[in-house]
Amino acid sequence: LLVALLVLSMMPAAVQSSYLSPVGLDIEPPTQEILFGEIRTYTVNVTVQPHHVGRKLRVGFNTRNNSILANLIGPDGFDTGVMRRSRTRTWTPIASGIHTFTFSVSPQSGLMVGTNHRMTIRVNDVERSTAMSHPAVVPIPELATMILVGLGLSGLGLVKKGKKD
Repeated sequence: LLVALLVLSMMPAAVQSSYLSPVGLDIEPPTQEILFGEIRTYTVNVTVQPHHVGRKLRVGFNTRNNSILANLIGPDGFDTGVMRRSRTRTWTPIASGIHTFTFSVSPQSGLMVGTNHRMTIRVNDVERSTAMSHPAVVPIPELATMILVGLGLSGLGLVKKGKKD
């Protein structure tokens, strides 16, 4: 242990930084039920360590599905733009601590209703240490759609009942 500490103390700072803790990542809420076409947001907190200040971080998302529109907006003008599948941008934090991003999601038609669709938010530093989190979206049908389905089923039942009589 003493030898390891001695070796680390003699290493240049750039090499030592790869042994320091990576950025932290926390997302709230972890899962949301969202109507088709509706936009909901997740709060993404990125914890930046002092050794990451002034260094480029890659921040991005992957919805894993072309039927989910998403956008990640953060501090200092960070904005991925609205995309259907994935997008990564470079961000340079100017201070350590917690930085809040907003992840907006809108499920589009083509997704299976009531199914949990897992997405990925990722933050990488230059040493490739990665922080990831997996929020999920569960598309739910609109009230009008449910009423129409109910009326259609009721109509089928009445037609079938009428044929029996």
